[in-house]
Amino acid sequence: METPETFPINRAAFCGLLAMFVSIGVARFGFAPIVPALAKAHWYSAAAAFWLGAANLAGYFIGAAVMRVWRRPFAAKPAVLGFMGLTALSILASALNWGWLWFGAWRLLSGITGGILMVLMAAAVVGRAPARARGKVSGITFAGMGAGTAFSAILLPLLLARGLVCTWIVLGVVSVAATLAVALMMPPARITPPPRHAANGLPPRVVLLMIAAYALSALGFVPHMLFLSSFAALGLGRGVAAGRSWPPAWGWRRCWGR
Repeated sequence: METPETFPINRAAFCGLLAMFVSIGVARFGFAPIVPALAKAHWYSAAAAFWLGAANLAGYFIGAAVMRVWRRPFAAKPAVLGFMGLTALSILASALNWGWLWFGAWRLLSGITGGILMVLMAAAVVGRAPARARGKVSGITFAGMGAGTAFSAILLPLLLARGLVCTWIVLGVVSVAATLAVALMMPPARITPPPRHAANGLPPRVVLLMIAAYALSALGFVPHMLFLSSFAALGLGRGVAAGRSWPPAWGWRRCWGR
């Protein structure tokens, strides 16, 4: 029987980081710098690529909703590995230019698995950590999103120079490696969803204010994260090389008047 004293804090937190790294950092935010390359290579038009990104975002809503309504106990580790594996498969499948329907289906699936993993890791890792270490575990776990985003932004300029197929394959292989690492390190756990309670009117005001704050925060930073590279490459006509730069060299020159 696992106790707070025997809970593997560092291993669990690192597994959470890897899950967020793959599902959010790579599968979601790693797509934005690829959009200009998709348009330039004539895989899809710029408008179609943006809609494919929207399909991925819709998948996150679906995944989170699935976890919201699920009420049966389940083993956490097989679920985490299964959804991470599906995410890695969706990235590898994106290397095949078989049309927007094929690509869109995999983008939607990666969104669904990402939404599920975000909720699942909160329960399987953060929620099971002892109270004294919960802040640490939560911080490490959700730092995986930023780590994956930074990793993608730094690596993609090098990969896109070798083509879209190479880019998707390398990102997929990295995701498979992260899934295998979680398979080796993640402690077993059984998740029992809390019983559903009858709703008594609207949520408390503090909850509504928090939702509004998160929504405004998203409005502020998501458009820049998703569309800045496309704006530089396509909107300003500076090409894929400028759009995939991190940070864009032209931006620094403009900022400093050089």
